[in-house]
Amino acid sequence: MKKIHFRHSFQCLSFSLLMSGALVMSIFASCNSSRFIPGEKEALADMVSPIPMNNVQKDSAWNIWCGTMVKGYDGKYHLYYSRWPRRAGHESWVSHSQIAYAVADKPEGPYRDVNVPLPVYNDTAWDGAMAHNPYAITVGGKYYLYYIATKGTRLAATDKIVPYGEEWWKRRDSERIGVAVADNPAGPWKRMNVPVLDNSKEDTAFDAMCVANPAVCVGRNGKIVMLYKGVCKNGTIHGGKVRFSVAFADSPAGPFRKTYELIFQPKDRKAGMVAEDPFLWYDKKLDKYYAITRDVIGQFTGEVGGLALLQSVDAIHWVAVKHPKVVPTNLKWTDGTVFDKDASHIERPFLYFDKSGRPVLLFGAMGEKHNGIEREHSFNVRIPFISNGPIF
Repeated sequence: MKKIHFRHSFQCLSFSLLMSGALVMSIFASCNSSRFIPGEKEALADMVSPIPMNNVQKDSAWNIWCGTMVKGYDGKYHLYYSRWPRRAGHESWVSHSQIAYAVADKPEGPYRDVNVPLPVYNDTAWDGAMAHNPYAITVGGKYYLYYIATKGTRLAATDKIVPYGEEWWKRRDSERIGVAVADNPAGPWKRMNVPVLDNSKEDTAFDAMCVANPAVCVGRNGKIVMLYKGVCKNGTIHGGKVRFSVAFADSPAGPFRKTYELIFQPKDRKAGMVAEDPFLWYDKKLDKYYAITRDVIGQFTGEVGGLALLQSVDAIHWVAVKHPKVVPTNLKWTDGTVFDKDASHIERPFLYFDKSGRPVLLFGAMGEKHNGIEREHSFNVRIPFISNGPIF
């Protein structure tokens, strides 16, 4: 009878199992290492699909601009956007804007208008005149709506102010950042009697004139991160250079601690402005921050007014990704027409991801030129990304 060497057989089996486990781990590591990194192998612009004709929030009576959308705890999709009477003119956002709320069963819509979350208060309130630049997030079962506002007399649609005139700049200079909180996306919303982020009181500060354009996310270790725009004083009513910085908080409702670190810095320090309208997110698996910003002077993408993707390890030091372009130069609609970028670039970007972390829709503001008037009408569009693209 042949002797069976059990020890040898067991050792071979153990080795096989070990090798199988190593193979599985190797495959897993390979899959993990091939995880899509935004802007690393291709630009987000290469993933954009033609825009369906119905992927718009548009109203003939209103100019519609900023759009921010969150998937609610109820499984529905909640859109907050700014609007103001079309007949008041595009630049009347500074005096006439209000924030509207709409809901949908699918992220691409259609969205059904529901209400105006932040009604007018009074002429003396810091946010009594208008509300603009909405930016929504969900944290801990609640909804947080950040926005900018100005003080002054609330105007009727027929009460126009001269664009870039003294009253226009006076209202712009009173811009501050606020936040409202609600248990339900339709409200009621609890606003604060003071801004959640105010301008600095030191006359030499980069944000001594006003603060605006908040972009907020839950970052590393649960910290709340806010990117925001500041305008400095220079002895004139319109102020000086426009720069961005970052502030941190332990709670979505603040208080926010300013770092006074300037971000998105222009190569030419004399440039008045280099970036605008950031969208911010934190990728927990990559442990990195990303931001989409309007490339005002073309420093990041080479396209003046385009959208650029930047990255950071700490939300303070930012660099462009390898392929920073976010949308194609010529955006196409499903009917074959092309969006006229010379009439108006995409502004106010807001990116929506699916549960796997893949970009699904880019919300953005578009302007239309009618009768020789730039941005005579505007609307918010939902730009889709290809469904068979890289998976996060």
